[in-house]
Amino acid sequence: DLGGVITSAPAPVSWGGSRIDVFARGGNGEVVQRSRDGNNPWSAWGTPGELRGMILRSAPSCTSAAPNTINCVTLREGYGGVTQFW
Repeated sequence: DLGGVITSAPAPVSWGGSRIDVFARGGNGEVVQRSRDGNNPWSAWGTPGELRGMILRSAPSCTSAAPNTINCVTLREGYGGVTQFW
């Protein structure tokens, strides 16, 4: 159980050998993230600083095409198309 309050399906992604990040729409509509590296405990749910204030209309969908990179797409409130963040 990762706890927290999310209002969309979670989007898990791994950008490294033992690293897992999970993204979702939080209770306030912003993107939230939680991560785990190896056997370390999970981080707390939080909104990355550069994404604060961005309200999602859908669950994010994320992938990693190279080490240390994550790309996500989602529908954003007040924006007519798909938004990408990384």
